[in-house]
Amino acid sequence: MTDRKQALEALLAKVEAGILDHGHCLTRHTVGIPMNASMWDAYNGSLDAALALHEAVLPGWWYQLGSCHLSDDARVSPDFNCPIHGADLSAKYDPAIDWADMTDVDQRPAGNPARALLIAILRALIAQEAAT
Repeated sequence: MTDRKQALEALLAKVEAGILDHGHCLTRHTVGIPMNASMWDAYNGSLDAALALHEAVLPGWWYQLGSCHLSDDARVSPDFNCPIHGADLSAKYDPAIDWADMTDVDQRPAGNPARALLIAILRALIAQEAAT
């Protein structure tokens, strides 16, 4: 297991448990993603920050986001039809992999869809480590 994958898994565990601290977001750069104030803002409910993080770390990936009385739901997957990134994504990742299932988030209780998207993003980054 790579150090990056381990760091991402530790980060995901903190986000899922709701125990991420601001200092962690500002000081941890070992996983190669912009864990900065934007990540902190996404963790705390900023959908704009979550979407910006998605664009920064998963270019060419689609996202799906929903919310209801019970849960916040999110998932991400490579868009193999993307006119800009599709060919690169197809060359790098097996289109037969069900990325949407691997990244699917059903976060309960509802109330923070941005965090659900953040979790889906982190799951995708972890899955990328295993796929490459």
